[in-house]
Amino acid sequence: MTFSTYEPQKLEIYLTLGLGITVLSPYYRGFARSLGLHGDERVLDFGSGSGICSRHIAARLRRGGAANDRDGSPPHDDAICS
Repeated sequence: MTFSTYEPQKLEIYLTLGLGITVLSPYYRGFARSLGLHGDERVLDFGSGSGICSRHIAARLRRGGAANDRDGSPPHDDAICS
């Protein structure tokens, strides 16, 4: 079995983050709304990339819920945490 991983470049990460915050934000907000969360769930967004969708999900978890996002990609971690 062969596995491949794709490591995005910083420019691609920043473009994705910028588009996610602006152009794609209504889509992510609608997706988070469609999940039907009650606010007390624990959500894991694995492979979250820029984390924009996770931010919209976390905004819906106000009553003791929690959201965690993990990408596992060092370039994403470096770009987003810097």
